[in-house]
Amino acid sequence: MSLRRWLVPALSVTMVTGYGSLFYAFAVLARPIQAELGWSSELTVGAYSLALLISGVAAYPVGHFVDRHGGRNMLAAGSAIAGLLFIALSGVHSIVAYYLIWIGIGFAMAMCLYEPAFAVVVAHYPDNYRNRIGILTLAGGLSSTVFWPITHALVTNIGWRETVLLLGAINVAVCLPLHWFTVPAGASADPHGTATTELPAHLTSTVRRILRTPTFWLLIVAFTASGIVMSAMAVHVIPLLESRGFAPTAAVVIASLVGPMQVASRFTEMVFSKHVPTLLLGSVTVLLMPLGLAVLLIPEWSSVVFLFVVIYGAGLGLITMVRATAPPAFFGRSRYGSVSGLLAVPTVTARSIGPYIAAAMLTAFGSYTHVLTLLIAIGLIGAACYWAAIATRQQSGVVREASESVRADTIRAELG
Repeated sequence: MSLRRWLVPALSVTMVTGYGSLFYAFAVLARPIQAELGWSSELTVGAYSLALLISGVAAYPVGHFVDRHGGRNMLAAGSAIAGLLFIALSGVHSIVAYYLIWIGIGFAMAMCLYEPAFAVVVAHYPDNYRNRIGILTLAGGLSSTVFWPITHALVTNIGWRETVLLLGAINVAVCLPLHWFTVPAGASADPHGTATTELPAHLTSTVRRILRTPTFWLLIVAFTASGIVMSAMAVHVIPLLESRGFAPTAAVVIASLVGPMQVASRFTEMVFSKHVPTLLLGSVTVLLMPLGLAVLLIPEWSSVVFLFVVIYGAGLGLITMVRATAPPAFFGRSRYGSVSGLLAVPTVTARSIGPYIAAAMLTAFGSYTHVLTLLIAIGLIGAACYWAAIATRQQSGVVREASESVRADTIRAELG
């Protein structure tokens, strides 16, 4: 039996655990794996990048499935696959097995992280999804803060293989039952994510129509850029801090402070969400990550390292919220899972490029200065594309359609 009232609290726990183990822990695990198995940095990080690529490719079919059939089976299966593959990773010795395991983990990422969770929330809370998505991102922002120190302590004391084994067990023992027992078994009311009262056909955006708008493709570029920056920093922030003179433990502590800043920014967004339109929030947010990275280029920057934590952490926290609420704001709530999945395909796929680009740049130039300069430029291109998406939305029929869809949601709520 589904315990619907526990849906958001349960998903909050699984987002912390899922992102902490599947996405963030690798930043700590990469060096011990590389050192023991004797592989190059590019080869070691390449498997993780491939997993991110796979998760992007799988994002649309996963979202489409959740729209039609609900999220219970998808989220639960993702946690089970993630856990079992992490357990298998603890015993890996060959490069072929290592890459095959990470390919499977990539599918698990698509199945049990933000995108399907957001689709479930939008489907089952159509009139108050923004605050509930905010709660999930608030919890997810703690994942690096929780799992970087834990992973570092475990690797230091028991080794990376035993650490990976424990991470797998947590996914099976914690995330799997929470997904199975709290996520509703079916879709909301119809397979397209609309509510029980039928909408007029002209108010429902088709995926094909959305794909023909320049707004959609500008958002693709904007979110792809943020994905590259985010993934590159997720893997390289700790060695970057070490390269600037911080001891390994201090680097982990400083990097972990980005998480609380994510949480603080998301909490602030939740408090003021009624007064800050989604598009205005996005317009400011897209500048924060490149601005935070620019701080790291300041000479004698160790004295302002916490300025980086504040600005970059706020941008990292809010960009997730901006991506989650972009489909309803730009295109209406109908078919949220499918549209969100389409936006995630190149966005999440691009995350696979970030760590590899950073590793290749570091190998070529031997310094993180060039890496930071490139990431700042990518972030600024993304910001410009987001602003252009708002402009094209206002010049097309997309803004009217999205507004009508939101207004229709209000009418449905009044009808009960």
